[in-house]
Amino acid sequence: MVPDILTDQTSAHDPLNGYVPNGMTFEAALELRKSDPQAYQERSLDAMARHVEGMLRLRKMGAVTFDYGNNIRTFAFQRGVKDAYDFRDLCLRIFVRCFAKGAGRSDGQRFRVKHPTLQ
Repeated sequence: MVPDILTDQTSAHDPLNGYVPNGMTFEAALELRKSDPQAYQERSLDAMARHVEGMLRLRKMGAVTFDYGNNIRTFAFQRGVKDAYDFRDLCLRIFVRCFAKGAGRSDGQRFRVKHPTLQ
């Protein structure tokens, strides 16, 4: 199955407290977080890289893909996922376009936004 739209809804901005590494129960993750925070973060960052690789595969299969503005692409890139920035973040893909069209202004005037993704 390929979803029409794909995003991640994680707290990837915080590899220690906001992300649970792959292959661990929540209880084991909590224990590792407490006993070895550095090892926990390393496992979280590796999992984020795999997460982004999966998102990229689904994107290539046709899913409209964006991240939630939580830094997951940056962490994946730092872990060797060279094409981690091949999909945009939510703010650039959706919100900036809304503001550029004037959405959100009470006076009816358009926002003047110049951004390469809007050209």
